[in-house]
Amino acid sequence: MFLTDDPDFAAARQAAQGYNRSTLVLMGDSRLAGFFNDPSTKLMRQGANFLRCGLALSGQRMRVEKSFAVSGQRSDQYLAAANVTQALACKSHWLVLYGVANDIGQLSNTVDHFTVNIKPVADAWTATGRGVILITETGGNSFTTPEARGAVFRYNRQVRDYCRANRGAILFDAAAVVMDPSQPMTLNPAYSGDGLHIGLTAGAYVLGKAFADLIKQIAPPCDGLVYSAGQVFANGGMQLFSNPLWLTTTGGTGSGIMTGTVPAGITGISAPASSSIVGSVAAGAYGNDLQLALTAGAAGVFKVKCDFVSELEIVGETYYANAELDVASGATNFQSCGVHLECNRAGATTTTEDGFVGTSAGNLPSGAYSFVCETERLTIPTGSRGWLSAWLVFYFSAAGSATVKARRFGVWRQQG
Repeated sequence: MFLTDDPDFAAARQAAQGYNRSTLVLMGDSRLAGFFNDPSTKLMRQGANFLRCGLALSGQRMRVEKSFAVSGQRSDQYLAAANVTQALACKSHWLVLYGVANDIGQLSNTVDHFTVNIKPVADAWTATGRGVILITETGGNSFTTPEARGAVFRYNRQVRDYCRANRGAILFDAAAVVMDPSQPMTLNPAYSGDGLHIGLTAGAYVLGKAFADLIKQIAPPCDGLVYSAGQVFANGGMQLFSNPLWLTTTGGTGSGIMTGTVPAGITGISAPASSSIVGSVAAGAYGNDLQLALTAGAAGVFKVKCDFVSELEIVGETYYANAELDVASGATNFQSCGVHLECNRAGATTTTEDGFVGTSAGNLPSGAYSFVCETERLTIPTGSRGWLSAWLVFYFSAAGSATVKARRFGVWRQQG
């Protein structure tokens, strides 16, 4: 019998046809909730979060449709019946389930956390023909008793065995990536500042790279970047930025901070005190690469601003920004790079960013990196227009330097 003759396979295939394989639903604790720096509005992607790094390193093959992750909650709380009902109503094919650290911290091994809370939701999700990504529990440095450690190891064995036995389940083994194997239960101190969260930039990158490798196996490429000089507002109004491939190499404003080549469309620069940028362009695969030699005089963020003086945006429509950013090896005290989009209407500013990070999150490990950064979606509200502005952003933890190539910078009006 061919696989396609299997009635279970046919039913699963039919059920899955209506779901989006390029989006995720998140259900978990602070390790997933930390994808957003703003848990209420969910518009600021946190640069020191593994999921954010994974999406950027995978070329944005996926995006988060909805997050039910809440810091501090046990699995019975974030998997409350109302949340599960809403999650099942989502259009995503993939569900990410992560986190029983709060369960174990509060209840130790008195409850079988996997069997009672996690497994029923994984079963319900995969019964619809969709896929679940189960993440192994990393526990924490404060788990010092045999009962607490045993609960972690038991949970991880249950997760592994479930993924082996269920074709709709995929294992992401975070514990094997970030734990110190020479210790009973200790996170690598280069990855975690508090012994519980992978909250340092180095850890977010290492775990994010592993997550990107997984994404690349289950989701095809979906290049959403500018590929033609014709993709400007005059040609259909889909992309707003006037110089997305940096082909017009003069006419920008360096604000006394950026010297060298300052392409058209750059309307201003802000940076930490005593900082500078030297710009240059070179032919790339798509138009020109804008090379930015950044020298930070102190901790803080560089903002390469592209303001839209004319009102191109439409009230009620949804917009986002994206770009490819390549970081050369040899950077010092460099933390993160990304894109930013904000609008001001009726005196209120709405902001979305991919890459925000605080100075305490540490630095990217030494090496070269290629990120595709993309903001969340921003819907233009009603009211008197103040401004619309898109930025490239670069974060430093202290005085340092980095060389970054910016490519294919676009501000898009979402379709569909």
